Amino acid sequence: MKKPTFLHAVSTFILITTLPLGAEVIPIVDDFDDGNDAGWTRNDTIGDAGIVAAADYSFADGGYRISGPGGSIQWARPMAYWTGSDLTDFHIEVEVVNYSNASQNIGIQARHSKPGFGGNLGYLLNYHPNNKRLEIWRSTADHPSGIGRLKAASVDLGESKGFRLVFTGVGETLTGEIFRLDEPDIALARLETTDGTFDSGLVGVATIATGGGIRTDATFDNFR
Repeated sequence: MKKPTFLHAVSTFILITTLPLGAEVIPIVDDFDDGNDAGWTRNDTIGDAGIVAAADYSFADGGYRISGPGGSIQWARPMAYWTGSDLTDFHIEVEVVNYSNASQNIGIQARHSKPGFGGNLGYLLNYHPNNKRLEIWRSTADHPSGIGRLKAASVDLGESKGFRLVFTGVGETLTGEIFRLDEPDIALARLETTDGTFDSGLVGVATIATGGGIRTDATFDNFR
């Protein structure tokens, strides 16, 4: 049985600490100031499958921009995950510093497995800027029939363009929060739900369109 791991934020860096004591400690943090995604694996789901042109992964103003086109039927879902991050319990934060108002889900993946077309299993905490919702999703198949929303809340960011997402999983309890970047200590919404479908997997970031023909576009920063 895999030892439980916990992704824990400490000041400007992240340590995965483990229970019981004495387990492996691995740093996971990226502010993207180096202008590359070393340590990450890109998961351009439908681009890699040859269904549409490749998604764009670029580094704008010290952030990690992910933007991908959708097909007429297939929805865009370019993602990236931290290579080798097989976690059980977790605490992940990321800032979203820019994004389009397209109908897309922008967020954090956790306990993710089988990346790629036909896979992409696990949990997602996201903000949907078009519908102004914070949501936790479970994906048991890379198809709308296998994706279910576990919890949601309405969130209006007002004039703020940027936000920070915080996603925590301890056992079957999943918690998600959203903060404005200009009010970093005030949670605008908090979701909590329970689900035992997935107990470990990769962590990363994702942009997922909610229909065909929609281009996703979001810039991430300070993943920790």
